[in-house]
Amino acid sequence: HHKKKDFAGAFKHYREAVERCYEDAELHVDYGEFLSEVYTDYRELRNGEWQDSNRLAEEQFVQAIECAPREVSYYVALANFLTSRKRHKEAFKMYQTALTMDENNAETLGHYASFLEEAKKDHDGAEQMFLRAIRADKRNPVYLYNYALFCQDRRKDYAKADDYFL
Repeated sequence: HHKKKDFAGAFKHYREAVERCYEDAELHVDYGEFLSEVYTDYRELRNGEWQDSNRLAEEQFVQAIECAPREVSYYVALANFLTSRKRHKEAFKMYQTALTMDENNAETLGHYASFLEEAKKDHDGAEQMFLRAIRADKRNPVYLYNYALFCQDRRKDYAKADDYFL
């Protein structure tokens, strides 16, 4: 349904799946991403209040954490969602929680670096996190490319950027 652009059908299937498999944290994350990135204009009346896709998406990310509180990537997913909604203080707390759980998680470091660069304008902190992400996962092209862009766009260090572009 998702690929056919039948968003209402996909929504119905996600909702049914979540009701049947409520403890499936990954399903909650997928559903949250669907609501926050694809089916963004959904609204429903629940308990006398209008709920939009953002509110419903956030509930899914939180539910994923409740289902699997030791899974770092779910905190990162919620932090990314909060960042995209300009809720930077809350996003910062989620990144800090994720880093406390695993300070060398490359995915967390990479996303946190982008957060520091774009949301906080903390370029020194972002550079440290980009380099830590690269050290944690030396072959990941995303971290290499993002750091290369950082060197090019933020530092204007084109020679260094060339070293990191693949």
